[in-house]
Amino acid sequence: MSKKEKISGYCGRHKGEDFLIVGAGSSIQDNRDSIDNFIAKRKPVIIGINNMTGFCLPTYHVWTNTKRLQEFGDNIFKESKLILSKKFPEKLKKKFARNGYVELDYVDEEGVPVDYREGRIFGTYRTAGCLSIMIAHLFGAKNIYIVGMDGYTLHGKKAVLSGEKSQHLYGKGFTDKAKGKLFDPEQSWEICLQKDVVVYKALRGLYRYGINFSIITPTKFKKFYNATIL
Repeated sequence: MSKKEKISGYCGRHKGEDFLIVGAGSSIQDNRDSIDNFIAKRKPVIIGINNMTGFCLPTYHVWTNTKRLQEFGDNIFKESKLILSKKFPEKLKKKFARNGYVELDYVDEEGVPVDYREGRIFGTYRTAGCLSIMIAHLFGAKNIYIVGMDGYTLHGKKAVLSGEKSQHLYGKGFTDKAKGKLFDPEQSWEICLQKDVVVYKALRGLYRYGINFSIITPTKFKKFYNATIL
């Protein structure tokens, strides 16, 4: 059985350090040199989200989606400390967390205010990226920077559906569609628009809670975009 640690054991561990949350949005590829320079200069604690390992080695690697872990788990670096949802089946944890993991106990429900109590995170998050902002805060971050949190609809429907632009670092074009299911472009795009609305709401909730963060690559979430960092 993989060694399991509690998130409470990591609270304040990186007090005063800069954090960089790396999502899997295609913008990180477009800004690779600038991000590489940022990492070399600032030496931040890096939290990776889902399948971003083609870009850099994360200090911590957060997974909350069973399907994504099943599909991309083989890309995990053994040097990274995994942070895995408590809800994952034990079989899945055992398969990918050979070197142990930090258990992520959280409530992610509409209308639940952001909070942390007795080792459990509460709030409305929708994505592992939003949840990782809270994690960085709990770990003691001084500054929280985010790359690759593009939003599903940043590049526009025509560009994504044609393959001119991609939603993620991996794949081409519309990469958010469910694997093995019939793809309805119009319906899928509407779902992505709805997802972006929910994520924006989650980001605002984190901000109201008192967490300051900046998305430093192009993003759908303009309120939190800081184009001056890179």
